[in-house]
Amino acid sequence: MKRILIYAVFLWLIMLLVPLILSRFMWERPSDAPNAASEDGRIIISLMHADTGETEKIRLDDYLTGVVTAEMPASFEPEALKAQAVAARSYTYNKYLENRASPGKIPGHNGADVCTDPGHCKAYMTLSDAREKWGARWEAAYYEKIRAAVTDTDGEVLTYDARPVNAVFHAASYGRTESSRDVWGGDLPYLKSVESPLSDAQSQITHVTLGAQEFKDAVCAAYPEASFPEEKAEWLKNVVRSEGGSVLTVQIGGVTLKGTDVRALFSLKSADFTVTASDDAVSFEVRGSGHGVGMSQYGANALAQSGYDYRAILARYYTGTEISHWE
Repeated sequence: MKRILIYAVFLWLIMLLVPLILSRFMWERPSDAPNAASEDGRIIISLMHADTGETEKIRLDDYLTGVVTAEMPASFEPEALKAQAVAARSYTYNKYLENRASPGKIPGHNGADVCTDPGHCKAYMTLSDAREKWGARWEAAYYEKIRAAVTDTDGEVLTYDARPVNAVFHAASYGRTESSRDVWGGDLPYLKSVESPLSDAQSQITHVTLGAQEFKDAVCAAYPEASFPEEKAEWLKNVVRSEGGSVLTVQIGGVTLKGTDVRALFSLKSADFTVTASDDAVSFEVRGSGHGVGMSQYGANALAQSGYDYRAILARYYTGTEISHWE
């Protein structure tokens, strides 16, 4: 009887432990995934605050909530917000792996995985800053909506060849996104020029006008070799555009400039512009906002409004990627 009882207890332990052991092996943790975790098992990353230079440890889900809050309007469709959350998580893992490969070598990070400088990593907003900005609306609706986008996609990362992708994004494209090759020179297979909805993009058309002399002085200050003939029609020539529509190069005052350099020089919202010169002024019409590579946020919202879920939105903008689980 005693032996039967021992066998019964042994079998009960086997039945209890086997599912746990199997689940451990069936849910394989990628070897490159961050392994620092809080007491409740949530992943921890290091974040450098660009305004102070200070670095803190922060839960990944809390960080992503701050990124989505800062990067995409809370009024956008839930599926667009989910797409934003997955893109931001993928970008963060990509940065983490970069920092792990060369610890402390990412410029301007003070050894951290990511920073709060939107010109270098992604924008980020603390909960207290969000409360100060939106007040009662933040607590009543915005926080729960944004937090749900993060938690509903928990652990989901865009991968290409089993590695997290550099899931960059921008505010709005005008009909097509840009390829990474045309904007930065690196030909990443998942950052191709793709069609992007125009809905809401009309509001992304902006105009910048400068006096003719002001324009000339600005160009000459940056490019002393520039020479402007008396005929204004000869000031700007030979515009070359990318597949996505942005200006790759344009000749101004006899000097060939990159469209991105013109954008920076005149603080244009994008490099997708047309420019005209008259006797008194030089005028830019600028389409879209941002570098144009990866996901268009306004385009993502338009797709969500037309019935796309976040997976379909991400598949549209990141060619050949798949969603994997990294915990």
